[in-house]
Amino acid sequence: MLSPIERARIYRQTRSVLVAHWIDLGCLDVRVGEIFLTLSGQLKHLGHQEPLTGMGIEEMLSELRRVPGVHRVNLDVENWKSVGEGIWQEVEVKDDKQKYLASLAGLPLEPRKPAPGKTP
Repeated sequence: MLSPIERARIYRQTRSVLVAHWIDLGCLDVRVGEIFLTLSGQLKHLGHQEPLTGMGIEEMLSELRRVPGVHRVNLDVENWKSVGEGIWQEVEVKDDKQKYLASLAGLPLEPRKPAPGKTP
């Protein structure tokens, strides 16, 4: 079981790796669990000339796996998906503001379609 001090160290080192790769920490949630280090939200580059690439993501994940105490890294982000072992593909994210507001209100993310024969 990880102590609070060990969790804080893993969290700090994780953030250091993310900053070294110019990742926007404001768009990403970092959670340190007993077995998994989980990153969720969106992966975005901060003010860097080169765009984020699948190879760059795999490099970053490799560095995160080398943080002492990290056994597995779970990358669960909206704008990238794994399409194979070590291969990442960018995914278009629809209107973030609309998704956020819908989630707050408990509404479905897709608009409802009118029943057949009825006009909206």
